[in-house]
Amino acid sequence: MKVEEANKIKDWIIKECKKSPEYKKLTSRAFCDHAGYSKYKEVATEIATQLITIPQAVQLNKTLDPTWGACTYAFWQATLSPNFPVYALTKELMEGFINSQPPSQLWGLRMPFDRALIMLPQNTLISPDGYSLNWLLINFLEPFHEEKRDNAYLKYVGAKCGFNIKHNIVNRKGIDSFRLRWVTSLDLNYIYSSTTELPSPENEHPIAGFNYYVNGNAQTEALFINQVSGLVFQILLYMISRKPESVNAITKISKHQRRPDPKAERNFIWVGKEYKHQRQSPQGGTHNSPVGHFRRGHYRVLSWREADKQEIWVRPTWVS
Repeated sequence: MKVEEANKIKDWIIKECKKSPEYKKLTSRAFCDHAGYSKYKEVATEIATQLITIPQAVQLNKTLDPTWGACTYAFWQATLSPNFPVYALTKELMEGFINSQPPSQLWGLRMPFDRALIMLPQNTLISPDGYSLNWLLINFLEPFHEEKRDNAYLKYVGAKCGFNIKHNIVNRKGIDSFRLRWVTSLDLNYIYSSTTELPSPENEHPIAGFNYYVNGNAQTEALFINQVSGLVFQILLYMISRKPESVNAITKISKHQRRPDPKAERNFIWVGKEYKHQRQSPQGGTHNSPVGHFRRGHYRVLSWREADKQEIWVRPTWVS
């Protein structure tokens, strides 16, 4: 297919998408955008497009593809409660995460939200196909979460297709455990999804997730998905270690100060706005406090204990 024809089809899909109830639900709230990030309505378009093309996906037998199922299910849930928080990751913090090693374990990871949209700085994370990954929809799933929604979801998919869907396309792996799932769509062309079972405090084994990709080199795609998963873990650990600064924080204004612009990006909750890179002086020292990082778990020997109790396991922790 020629590029011009592909663009015409894409424009037609977007036009139809903006008429859909899914798009109207996601864009029902007023939202001001910020330069350097995708517009919220562009993200809503990608989510709604995934949903309005369900009939075509069914005809192509995409319903059996776990990536398609996980993304469609997550996007459908987003339309049920569209007032989820939207976090914007600053460029400096994004670069710091990319240049650091992600955690291998998730001890003490709490749920800062049930569902949230994470907006990433544009052109900082590039997929193997050359597309910029600009946003992530993150969901925390409780044990047996899908069973509460299966009937409603299948009814929704069936209504889109015009006939009943008899098989369940929702992924069932790890349904009896807490899970973290992120999904995204890249320029209406590619979808990515990864789900990680969250360990219990008693479990000392590294985290284990399972990823999905449709096309491309398996090893390259898996490395990219693992990179994104590591980034998600870093974001969440950073968020629970300190309270993100909101743009629309209420402050006292004196009569000589300029009042804030009412059209400012009031809907973004910034993550990492006070983050600064460590800068070394010519003498090799630094005037900044150590940047928060994730310390790996390790074994420690206590010589003063009894011989069979000297070795202990020190859990991984966030060091600020």
